[in-house]
Amino acid sequence: VVAVVVLLLGTGAGLLAYFLTKDSPDQSSGGPYKRVAVVTDTPQCSVIGKNILDANGSAVDAAITAMFCLGVVSMHSSGIGGGGVMLVYNQTSKQVKVIDFRETAPATAHKNMFKGNEMRGMHKAWKRHGRLPWKQLVQPAINLARKGFKVTQAVEDALKTTKGIKDDIENDPGLSELLLTKNKKLVKKGDVIKNVQYAETLETVRDNPDSFYNGTLASEILRDIKRVNGSVTEEDLRSYRWILRDPYQSNIRDMKMYLTPPPTSGAVLALILNILRGRSWYNMTSSARDDVNATVLTYHRIIESFKFSYAWRTKKMLEPELGDVLRHKIWDNKTYTNVSYYADSFSNADYGTTHVAVLDQNGDAMADFDIPDYEVVGDISPSPFNFPEPGKRPFSSMCPTILTDNDGKVRFVIGASGGKRITTAVSLVRPILCLYVL
Repeated sequence: VVAVVVLLLGTGAGLLAYFLTKDSPDQSSGGPYKRVAVVTDTPQCSVIGKNILDANGSAVDAAITAMFCLGVVSMHSSGIGGGGVMLVYNQTSKQVKVIDFRETAPATAHKNMFKGNEMRGMHKAWKRHGRLPWKQLVQPAINLARKGFKVTQAVEDALKTTKGIKDDIENDPGLSELLLTKNKKLVKKGDVIKNVQYAETLETVRDNPDSFYNGTLASEILRDIKRVNGSVTEEDLRSYRWILRDPYQSNIRDMKMYLTPPPTSGAVLALILNILRGRSWYNMTSSARDDVNATVLTYHRIIESFKFSYAWRTKKMLEPELGDVLRHKIWDNKTYTNVSYYADSFSNADYGTTHVAVLDQNGDAMADFDIPDYEVVGDISPSPFNFPEPGKRPFSSMCPTILTDNDGKVRFVIGASGGKRITTAVSLVRPILCLYVL
């Protein structure tokens, strides 16, 4: 069994997980699933990923295909110009690895710059874990973009809520053709649109994945960047490298939890759970929600643990004693509006993520910068920890997670999209919370 969890840059707010039980039958919908599952932000992309598994593709094959699909259907939240991280578990070897293909700041970086690396990361993941031909993984997205697809509610919401987006679209011929109707109105859910130019781009990377970094496609990208006064150079694109990392590992009772390390927020999730599992002090058992008063107190403690964990996400999150220290700073009868009680600096919200989770029939599983501006909260300044610097990879709220039992079988794969809400959403999922503290 290979478990794969992928998080990619984009926008949205959703929680994606699937649960694997020893006796559950394989189902076509609704879960839980015993053999295989593909979970994405968009049902259409989940089906496309599942088709790859049916064609004897690996979990990574299915994830890559779903990621290309999301770049078409959820163009506001992902695409080949973004970045991501992939957590891959091989049940046969019990090996877990993290493929980091986060964006990196260009050589002339300042606070508002970074460059995407999704294409190279996906291709390297395919070289390590792929089974089907690369072209077969890209083609479904090409077909969607060329033949047409329906606008989702998430895309409509993004168009409605993004400040100044209509003016930006009207000033860009390509976006106008894609996202404006004949009456010059923004497209809405259910409208069928085509993205022929993106289909042509995908055909280029289908035939030569490296063209994004040093081929004809790279030249076109650099030309467009220069046209809008960007600072990404030919050397920036050519020099990008993906990084193979070891996961962060923790235990949840009799299960092992694998998390992605910094620059993602796996350690933040671990810190939240470390604060909450202080049973001798919190007595977090099933009685923690026996009545209204107990429930209110329990969720007060949970929310306070969120505050401290995010405040410390730019500091020493992995110190084992930190959970005990922070737990004793939480008062049962009060909270604080002054954020300086929780931290000396804060992290701005990060936006734009999508998520893919895959488990194949072999048991393998895969689960994908604070940008400093002029914002100040009270007397608290943005943390310089995540300010872009040349070559730096941005910190992110992404926290793809895989849980296995003592036999190494995958039981739980989870991740989410939605910027800073990702980590808290994952930590509130009942199986994790019940396993760990309740």
